Amino acid sequence: MSDEQEEDELFTIPIPELFWSFETEAPLQKCLVCEKNMIESGEHYLIEKAFSKNEVVFEYGLCLGCHSCMMQELSENSLKLIKNYYEEHVQVEQRRERISADFDGSVLPWVSRCVFTGKPVIEAQDYQVLGMCQGETLVLGDLPHAISGEAVEQIINLLSDKTKGFLDDFTGKYFGAPTGADLPRILPL
Repeated sequence: MSDEQEEDELFTIPIPELFWSFETEAPLQKCLVCEKNMIESGEHYLIEKAFSKNEVVFEYGLCLGCHSCMMQELSENSLKLIKNYYEEHVQVEQRRERISADFDGSVLPWVSRCVFTGKPVIEAQDYQVLGMCQGETLVLGDLPHAISGEAVEQIINLLSDKTKGFLDDFTGKYFGAPTGADLPRILPL
């Protein structure tokens, strides 16, 4: 793990049920792309889940190697715009201080509000949660976070056609359905 990763991490907790598979009712184990057992690897990995009306629409785990390959497929301009959007809307240090001051062992302070809008996700029709895990633990730092459907749409509107096409193809390949009315875009950011 790099020094930068260590600085970004505050705590680890056992992976909460929010980040478990709704199908198996256990932590996600395999990378969606390479099918590596992420828990046994001991490496960091991501979990993303999307909800609509509080029902799971999709979920997946992604090892950091596959995540890195995926991010290379996004256009340089899209990545720049995403970074700018994040910097404009998220006060990382204030968020970290607010959450860590009242840390009670729960993941809820990290995922109860949209990281971009600050609005409670329970009030959003659609939202996504993204977390960084290692083994059987969830790493609490800059992640996890929740993104409301409203913020996802704002970010999607920033993306190039190339990036949108890649994300749509990725979703179609791994979930068998196009994005749109039935399935929100994957946004592993």
